[in-house]
Amino acid sequence: MANITMYGDCSKKSIITGSKNIADGVRIWKTATFAVDSDRFTAMRLGIRNTAGEEKQQTLALRVKADKSIFFNCRIEGNQDTLFAQAYRQFYRSCVILVKPSLPGKPTVVTAHGRRDRQQTTGFVVHHSQVVAAAPPAAFARPRAARLRPPAAARGEDSRRAEGRAKATPHPQIENRDGERRGTVWAAGKTHARDGGGVARGAPHRAPAPPPLRRLGRRPQPVEGGYLEGNKGLSNWDVFTHKQGTIEDGSNGDIANDHYHRYMEDIELMHSLGVNSYRFSISWARILPKGRFGDVNPDGVAFYNALIDGLVQKGIQPFVTICHYDIPHELDERYGGWLSPEIQKDFSYFAEVCFKLFGDRIKFWTTFNQPNLSIKFSYMDGFYSPGRCSEPFGKCALGNSSIEPYIAGHNIILSHVNAVSVYRNKYQGKQGGQIGIALSITWYEPFRNTTIDLLAVKRALSFGASWFLDPILLGDYPTEMREVLGQSLPKFTSKQKKRLQSTKLDFIGLNHYTTCYVKDCIFSPCEIDPVNADARVFSLYERDGVPIGKATGAPFFHDVPRGMEEAVTYYKQRYNNTPTYITENGYSQASNSNVTAKDFTNDTGRITYIQGYLTSLASAIRKGADVRGYFVWSLLDDFEWNFGYTLRFGLYHVHYKTLKRTPKLSVDWYRKFLTGSLLRRKFRDESQLHKFNSY
Repeated sequence: MANITMYGDCSKKSIITGSKNIADGVRIWKTATFAVDSDRFTAMRLGIRNTAGEEKQQTLALRVKADKSIFFNCRIEGNQDTLFAQAYRQFYRSCVILVKPSLPGKPTVVTAHGRRDRQQTTGFVVHHSQVVAAAPPAAFARPRAARLRPPAAARGEDSRRAEGRAKATPHPQIENRDGERRGTVWAAGKTHARDGGGVARGAPHRAPAPPPLRRLGRRPQPVEGGYLEGNKGLSNWDVFTHKQGTIEDGSNGDIANDHYHRYMEDIELMHSLGVNSYRFSISWARILPKGRFGDVNPDGVAFYNALIDGLVQKGIQPFVTICHYDIPHELDERYGGWLSPEIQKDFSYFAEVCFKLFGDRIKFWTTFNQPNLSIKFSYMDGFYSPGRCSEPFGKCALGNSSIEPYIAGHNIILSHVNAVSVYRNKYQGKQGGQIGIALSITWYEPFRNTTIDLLAVKRALSFGASWFLDPILLGDYPTEMREVLGQSLPKFTSKQKKRLQSTKLDFIGLNHYTTCYVKDCIFSPCEIDPVNADARVFSLYERDGVPIGKATGAPFFHDVPRGMEEAVTYYKQRYNNTPTYITENGYSQASNSNVTAKDFTNDTGRITYIQGYLTSLASAIRKGADVRGYFVWSLLDDFEWNFGYTLRFGLYHVHYKTLKRTPKLSVDWYRKFLTGSLLRRKFRDESQLHKFNSY
């Protein structure tokens, strides 16, 4: 028998139940509430639930032993085991596959056997679905240390202390035919693992799909505000923004969009949007106002505990950056900040404080955010704190643009390695998280198809993310940097090189916004390029009068979607396909007095931009790039460093006088994208579902 279709009214109304259990003396695979042996079986809007109870040992809700089976808008619930995919091609669309573990340890949500012989076509696709492992029984829950109550200023009007703390859910597992534990299944759109995991390596020979595209990001200085509240210390950026002439519109981040007081409101915005992960950074000066020379600030710890717990309670995975540009001003005053090797000790101490206080709930850490960009702006051009530079790069009171950027970068690389080593040796085993670093990646194309401009592209890439990723992943600086800079580039000792080679990343983060042309400046005269002058290249955004892409609100960002695929593919090849997250990608609107709030909320340009870049990213993934997630920049309009409030990247418009958050058109678009409703037109005629049998 074949070609059977079962319809229900709703997966929570039309429910098939059963209660067989291994404890009743039945073999595991025979405990299934519902078993499918018919080829081309289709189920729509059905619930399948094993009701044996958590006191039992192993149950199955669904066993599928049929070729070309499709489950659409179904809910499948079991204890310990849920779905036993015994063979052949299977497709799950807009489904929930849930396990409530009745035993300690890691529950199995999906067991997939795959094909029976090498000639058999096979595939296991879970698309726009949820694969969820509920929290384990209380008897097996890991105890958690007590934490301080958030300060009144941090709690906000609507915030109350929760009775107990929500725990991050365990990672769903998929078991292959040989019993080896792997990650979660390939996922697309709304599909997600509740711990923020992404694509997996379960069944062989399956078609790749886009990762869980459900993430947002923010930074402390541009978003948090509360710059002297809760006993926070001064940061280098607090001091820098209060100096005249450092910020384009004369503003500062003292209030920003007041996330410090409104974090609960902002968490609700995230929850309503449907994201499953939120990327933010921790203000070093809020936790350690004086670095390692002072005490941990309990009010700062309380604020971040409240923020993290609020996210976890809403099912949103925190994805935390330890340092996003800002450091305690105390460290700049004591020894010159990143120009001194002393800061390596301070950063290791700060990182360990974070691991110790927050690591029980944080499963993804990045040590630094795009230091390859911030270091150039801080020590080459003087645009960023501490504002050091020398001519011809800029006019600053202090600095040496030819040497200081590389000293600072060297100290950041060694600080990163030290922090990763601390996490690996003391915390990763018991906390089960991952650690990486995020770098800025502009994609470059040659201005002319000449040998010298092609070499210019190679230099620009080497002086970009590879400045940091080559030492961290390959053991030393890029050849192009050593050839151009000579003695100006610090050298790693043999001991440091050995440590670099032994301290590997779990993932890399790539921040990508735009693509530009570059031309050679070694054999041709050039103007000073604020980003790429050290690479002896010059950046351009048009060629022969034709822009490289549509302009955005930021003069240095153009909409060039192809660059996403090109960049991701390049770093895949250079770094052996290290697991990757797109940690920033977004569209800016110029903010000026001639633009109304209504104009800002009608952000069709942002929708076009994000859609184009996601399409390009999906193409890279289909070609084998191990990309596991995407973060849109950003949830809210914010303070954009030296540009102040002149650029708006948010999905939500912020009125900086009232601090009111107003959704832009992109909010509705992104929500529909996450839920898959933008693709539902493909399923209007449900009788055509079998067209997916070719997967």
